[in-house]
Amino acid sequence: MFGKVASSSLALIVAASPVMAEVTPVEVWDNLVSYYEKFGYSVTEGARDEAGDTLTVSDVTMTIDAAEAEGSSVSFTMPRVVLQQAGDGSVRTVVEGDITGSATPPGVAAGTEASPTDEPTADTGSATTDGADGESADTETADAGTDGDSTEPAPTLERMAITIAAPGNEMVSSGSPEAMSHELNYPTLDMTVSFETTDDQAFPVTFKASDLTGSYATEGEDATRTTTDVAIGEIAVNADMSAIESSDGGDVERGTFALTMSDVTVAGSSDVPEGEMDFGQNMNVALQSGAKLDGTFGWGAMSANFDFAATDPNGEAAAATGNTSDEGGSAKFSLSKDGISYGAQANNASVNLEGNDFPAAISYQIANANFDVMLPVTKSEEPAPFSLKFGLDGFALGDEVWALFDPENNISRDPASLAIDISGAMTVLRDLFDPEFTRRMTEATTVQEGETELTDEQVAAVADLQSEAMPYAPETVTVNTLSLDVAGASADISGELTVPEGGSFEAPVGTLTGRFSGVNQLIDTLAAMGLVPQEQVAGTKMMMMAFAKPVEGQTDTLTTELDFRDGGQIFANGQQIK
Repeated sequence: MFGKVASSSLALIVAASPVMAEVTPVEVWDNLVSYYEKFGYSVTEGARDEAGDTLTVSDVTMTIDAAEAEGSSVSFTMPRVVLQQAGDGSVRTVVEGDITGSATPPGVAAGTEASPTDEPTADTGSATTDGADGESADTETADAGTDGDSTEPAPTLERMAITIAAPGNEMVSSGSPEAMSHELNYPTLDMTVSFETTDDQAFPVTFKASDLTGSYATEGEDATRTTTDVAIGEIAVNADMSAIESSDGGDVERGTFALTMSDVTVAGSSDVPEGEMDFGQNMNVALQSGAKLDGTFGWGAMSANFDFAATDPNGEAAAATGNTSDEGGSAKFSLSKDGISYGAQANNASVNLEGNDFPAAISYQIANANFDVMLPVTKSEEPAPFSLKFGLDGFALGDEVWALFDPENNISRDPASLAIDISGAMTVLRDLFDPEFTRRMTEATTVQEGETELTDEQVAAVADLQSEAMPYAPETVTVNTLSLDVAGASADISGELTVPEGGSFEAPVGTLTGRFSGVNQLIDTLAAMGLVPQEQVAGTKMMMMAFAKPVEGQTDTLTTELDFRDGGQIFANGQQIK
């Protein structure tokens, strides 16, 4: 849900007016409305005023309808958008006043109660009415929460109220209707998101972007292709939950969070097919029609910290503080009917945590962390490729953590590493973004009006849907790399497994090979420290020898070959173990 708010806010930043040179302001505005409608928004305007070469549009509202967006709602209002042709043939666009908006999570329709047991508010008390029967409907709703049950429901998120201020914002556009370029300049952009709960509490989170510049371009008369390239000097996020009161008698005395990122870059492109396209509300149809999205996000350095103190209902105090930082990183994303991929990496990260519930201060450093995932999204009879990569290099625990179980420094404290690289092919049993499945799941998991919990029919429906929840059936899995190096021991595994025709992945066929070093020495060290009982050492080593064999001429090095055969049989180094 929050991702929808963030993406919508960024869209407002870079496209408050994707205007075109050599066209009139009215044509510009009509193009903008058409563009956003492709992404599922309904755009309405309170008034428009044409005066010479200037068009002013007031009270512009952009909404994704709650009823069609899986029970959620996103809406933004711009007080004034001024489009003015310049003497050099370009068009200058300015958004005047603060942009306001709201977002409602799934299951809470816009303007209605989150639960029939909630007390009605001034804004939403009549939203549960239905025509002439509205008065009785309100009464029934109010009574539902007190009929034989004095237990108050736990507070939940009701909505997010959003305010965006961009003083000095400007977009200058030039080009032609078929190829338009728009230069952005936002000296400061401030966004506040207030998280409001059903017990009438709220806590704000502020986002501040400084020195936002870049370009936004469109191709095609209907803006079927867009590209964005934005640079931001710094992003700062701050949250304060200190005013939150717990419904169970506890109290938050202090709760703050702060994050900063410098030298931020955002780049991406989108291809949206021509014609009527409901990209925002039916992504599956858009993808099958040829829609494509891709983007990257980078930063030069990041730091974050939090400070929390509270008492529980029994008066017990809890406190924790922490901070994290890194020296830069990046993230990427792409989506089309051919598949979805996403990944991220960060360099030289550190984490420090302290709290009265921790046995010691926790700290660790990571030289590099990364992951990369690629999955198919479209239903097909033929298997499609997938891949999963994860890397953790230079993972080093702080001395305070080591001291908890190894105060005498018996275990090697060299930085650990983990590398996973798996690829293969899988059959896609249903479209990943199938709107019908999403609708059925939302309907089955949303408490109905007048009820306080899921009905028996809904519980049964959820059980049925769980069998469809996994849209993938693996066909082949190749372990290109699976390696671990920690505490002086290492393991490396590779191989390939395949599902036999008519079988399942619970009984694959194929071979995995492995190489292990330093494991026996690590077991002896742990036994000497008392972390492994002495009477279990011999049994553990014998069990290892059942799966692996020593390498001649190499101390404490073992290899294994696991052979998976038809019928579920498994052989280790030629000996059947299953």
